[in-house]
Amino acid sequence: MLLAQRDRFGVHSLVESPEEADLILFVEHSTDAGAYFQDVRKHPVYRRYQRRCYLFSSTDRVIPFLPGVYAAIEQSWYRSSWVRSGPYLRIGADQPALPAAEPGAARYLFSFVGTPHSAPVRHQIVALEHPRALIRDTSAANHNSLAPAEYAETVRQSAFVLCPPGRGHGNFSPLRDVDDGAGAGDHL
Repeated sequence: MLLAQRDRFGVHSLVESPEEADLILFVEHSTDAGAYFQDVRKHPVYRRYQRRCYLFSSTDRVIPFLPGVYAAIEQSWYRSSWVRSGPYLRIGADQPALPAAEPGAARYLFSFVGTPHSAPVRHQIVALEHPRALIRDTSAANHNSLAPAEYAETVRQSAFVLCPPGRGHGNFSPLRDVDDGAGAGDHL
């Protein structure tokens, strides 16, 4: 709703019903709609207005069964007539951004919070040892994840935040971390 109000071209508007819409956008940021977006494809609005429907997805390792914008589209699946690459949606939009720690006052020299199982480089990171490092393995076997506020505080207290690639080609961690108080150049 807010995006339609901020339309810089002054030509877009929200309508109440799909019958009135020129474009219908389904937004998915996980596999909740099914691995192949079958829940979207089964949706009555999609089935009736298929030619007007598009998908926004920030899911990793996606096969673009529907036309749309994909934040983590792999080059092998890119077809300009069907798919466009796009940004990740803002993560944690409902949380206030924390101010960054004062320069030189960071508690941790570097931090990493994530699973080592999604990319080989992550195994090397989890094996690192340093007296001023915080390394948290959040894989299911460790039951060691952080609440969003605790994660944001960890980022704020880190001079550097390690954000290696994960399962997909895209990585929203740097975007989330900058939003949580880390500087844009603080990601290695």
